[in-house]
Amino acid sequence: MSAHTPGEWEAEHHRSEPLPDPGYWVIIGLVMPDTLGAVGDTLNRHHCITPEEDEANARLFAAAPKLLAVVRKCEAMLTRQKWRADGDDPEAVLLREARAVIAQAVPA
Repeated sequence: MSAHTPGEWEAEHHRSEPLPDPGYWVIIGLVMPDTLGAVGDTLNRHHCITPEEDEANARLFAAAPKLLAVVRKCEAMLTRQKWRADGDDPEAVLLREARAVIAQAVPA
């Protein structure tokens, strides 16, 4: 698996015809140097979800690179402070959770 598209992503709403179709969301990111393009979209969403849920999903998708960066910073900070991941204290639990999320987002 290759790395995800780097940089910040944004969610853009697009309307389809005929109205009152609620439209769909496109996640925009830097797909090539100096070229913005679609990183993903909600076109194939399950049609039973509401437009509000579709928007929330798109915004979460767009925030993914920033969320991953924050989790990585938390993991690095806890590691630098010599927290061990095998205890029951809140820091150890957080360290295990951070490492699990990173592994889920960026498989080895």
